[in-house]
Amino acid sequence: MLSSVQTPRLLRFQSFSLKCLHTHPTTTSPPPHSQILTIRKSLLSREISAVDLAGTFLNRLRNTEPHLKSFLYVSDVVLKEAEEIDRKIAENEELGPLAGVLVGVKDNICTSDMPSTAGSKILENYRPPFDATAVGKMKKCGAIVIGKTNMDEFGMGSTTEGSGYQVTANPWDLSRVPGGSSGGSAAAVSARQCMVSLGSDTGGSVRQPASFCGVVGLKPTYGRVSRYGLVAYASSLDVIGCFGSSVADAGILLHAISGHDKFDATSSKKEVPDFASQFTARDHLDSKPLKGLRVGLIRETIEDGVDPDVISSIRGAASHLEELGCTVTEVSLPSFSLGLPAYYILASSESSSNLSRYDGISPCRPIIGTHMPLSLTAPSSFTRVTFQFESKGQQQLRYLENWTTGERSKRSRSMDRQPTEEEYLALCLIMLARSDGSVSQVRSLPPPVPVMKIHTPSEKMLYKCSVCGKGFGSYQALGGHKTTHQKLIAGGGGGDDQSTTSTTIFCNFLKF
Repeated sequence: MLSSVQTPRLLRFQSFSLKCLHTHPTTTSPPPHSQILTIRKSLLSREISAVDLAGTFLNRLRNTEPHLKSFLYVSDVVLKEAEEIDRKIAENEELGPLAGVLVGVKDNICTSDMPSTAGSKILENYRPPFDATAVGKMKKCGAIVIGKTNMDEFGMGSTTEGSGYQVTANPWDLSRVPGGSSGGSAAAVSARQCMVSLGSDTGGSVRQPASFCGVVGLKPTYGRVSRYGLVAYASSLDVIGCFGSSVADAGILLHAISGHDKFDATSSKKEVPDFASQFTARDHLDSKPLKGLRVGLIRETIEDGVDPDVISSIRGAASHLEELGCTVTEVSLPSFSLGLPAYYILASSESSSNLSRYDGISPCRPIIGTHMPLSLTAPSSFTRVTFQFESKGQQQLRYLENWTTGERSKRSRSMDRQPTEEEYLALCLIMLARSDGSVSQVRSLPPPVPVMKIHTPSEKMLYKCSVCGKGFGSYQALGGHKTTHQKLIAGGGGGDDQSTTSTTIFCNFLKF
């Protein structure tokens, strides 16, 4: 990974230089393979307390945050939760695998005790009443959520410059971006503001910022981690991923949050392996640890049109794999160039649907009086029909229900008239919702009067025949004209024809 091969650069500020936020590795004291395991060992041996550990990270966060702006919110109960861990240690209680580990959580992952805005002012100050499944599993393992990290609004971006609140800087060079959309999570781990963090990946939003910030970014297989509590971007592509300073830390975090979830039907039911047991210390590896592994190098990624520096990096990685024992073979993937347009078609379509919940528009409220033609095809059966009415419409609904109960003459003489197209549509929905949706039951309704309501400049309501266009000053006047154009709307035929099986309902003046 980049964290093991990239030479750290000094953290540069615009007008002055400060000490690098990163600790440079030395040949005599290599960095630990797992920060999580090292901290756990120190806590259990009581070399350090959880409170002191949390205080150290909080101080570092406060000192670096004005420059980096990785976090949108910092928890005010970190030390309190650390005290609880120290109490468990003192009383020899069992600790979870993430006890004392400070975790940053991307702001589109719900947390019950903190804001979850997805980087958008639309959700400003929104505090979910629940934890995302991944967050809940971390907490059960003893992790401490240090805060919510910055991101591109609703995950739509690759630089974290698209946040509705602030722009996050790259810890290696403040003049550069950390990538995105999980740039805040990647920068926080890179700057050691937290030990590990959670992000989300739809089209590279974990892997790309991990590369930019020189940390390990892991995008799990779709379904390995529950999406419950993740603010949706593109539901068939969204995955909660992990950031860490080492492969071991990312694997330990992944193991903690993986598994089937009854709240996410797309989560996998396959058993979660113990990833940590598969790790091998670097000192115990032979000179060719990847011997026997075959790796394909996609030809289309190193052809004309690709930046020369990118090609150089790819070939350098391939050479490094060969040094470790891999057999690298160049392969062709002719459809490679179609991946990006296919992604944008799917992601844009799904995101427009998912984000429509925030536009304040109800998709099922009828607006009467418009002239937009509408065709509704009724399925063979309805298990549920949502049809909202204004307060006046509630009375209209009860009024229309009398046609379905056969009590027209008992309730009101006016109910003996034929229903209008508007009323007929409502009746069909009522009938379909209360029955098996059979065509015969819909046809049993009285045929409608084709009618369109219009407003004159004097605001006087007229009734206009939608067939011949003739206008009438009252509904009663139109009633005498109705026999001219009686037509069965929900049958496709006219008059009393009962042979058709179409269930298409046409309405000229309803807009949803």
